[in-house]
Amino acid sequence: MKAPDFLIVGEAKCGTTSLYEDLIKHPHILPTKGFDKVSYDGGSIYLSQKEPRFFDRHWHLGLDWYLNKFTDEPGTITGDGSPMYFYRALSMYRIKLTFPDIKIIIMLRNPVDRLFSHFHHIAGIVPKWGERYPTFGRFIDCAFENDYHIIDRGIYANAMRNCLRLFKRDNIHIVKSESYFAGDSFEDVTDFLGVSEMNLKEVSHFRASGYESPMDPELRKVIGEFYRPFNEELYSLVGIDMGW
Repeated sequence: MKAPDFLIVGEAKCGTTSLYEDLIKHPHILPTKGFDKVSYDGGSIYLSQKEPRFFDRHWHLGLDWYLNKFTDEPGTITGDGSPMYFYRALSMYRIKLTFPDIKIIIMLRNPVDRLFSHFHHIAGIVPKWGERYPTFGRFIDCAFENDYHIIDRGIYANAMRNCLRLFKRDNIHIVKSESYFAGDSFEDVTDFLGVSEMNLKEVSHFRASGYESPMDPELRKVIGEFYRPFNEELYSLVGIDMGW
């Protein structure tokens, strides 16, 4: 059975699906196999082919179940693109125990935009969401305990500190979402993975959360100030100024 060569571990609503779909266009990078349907707060969704979710959702099924998700073909590499792993410290610990030298890709986006996108993404799949939060501002004011995590997930420094504790810095590649969608980062990823360059004419745009109205400027300012010290801590940890 084939073990994954890389993991795209996070973060949600930062473009990981687009990155994954672009990577598997490469002739030497193979996708995972199979889809899974899961229940979610009264509804159900299909996880994409890229997300086996072994290290957080399906750990109990055992390693052989996971390894069967990958194709072993000479001259190719393959990987898992489950963006829920990064924020979940136990998942990252399990990855370290199972594949201590695996290559880790982390895609990060301005946390203010990520939060706004995540809010609208959940609104589109969770039936009760609109009743709880008729507006984004209402969510910010009174997020329920089970929903507050989407705010915390923008505090990347906490998850990054844990990741750096577990894995060597050379095994971690950070992709800034804004740069990726500007067409500036794909070659850096393929270089990190050790595959040949590929002429990607245009980056993909998958799972974009549509919303009619932009965020209120004053609310954006408030949330931006909240995230600012955590962003600066992130820059210090990874040695990259994201400019957020």
